[in-house]
Amino acid sequence: MPKLDELTFEAPGPGSWEIENVHFPRPMTQVAIENFSQPFFEGFREGAARYGSMVDGPKNVAVNRFPYAQMLPAGRDSNAGGLPPKFVFKALQLLHPEFSCRKRNAAQSMADRLWLEDSREWEQVAKPANIARHLELLEQQPAEMSNAQLTDHVR
Repeated sequence: MPKLDELTFEAPGPGSWEIENVHFPRPMTQVAIENFSQPFFEGFREGAARYGSMVDGPKNVAVNRFPYAQMLPAGRDSNAGGLPPKFVFKALQLLHPEFSCRKRNAAQSMADRLWLEDSREWEQVAKPANIARHLELLEQQPAEMSNAQLTDHVR
């Protein structure tokens, strides 16, 4: 691995990008890169749509194992470059079905106080299930596993 000052850092694509060093202050491992970027975006997009946010979430790309993020607006093709002109963006807000759906979801999520339901779901269902799964994983002994078993364990 080259030294940090020998690496070249270029934007991973068109548009505005920023380094995501809050969650990853050091270079990411390959496992983290593979398990963070797309799943994080998909989860963020799902939550953003549920609450009516006008962004889909951050598109994450590793550059020399450092994560960079680009915030994508709702309804945008993740491969499109940059934002459209202002008048086109305003027209999209009025005409694009995703924007209309998001506006309805935003109003409904506030009226129903959706975060209370999500908090209960986390505390009563998801969190206990995650803790149980983590405890199961802790009982396993990676040092005693074959390569195939270790591969399955990591997956």
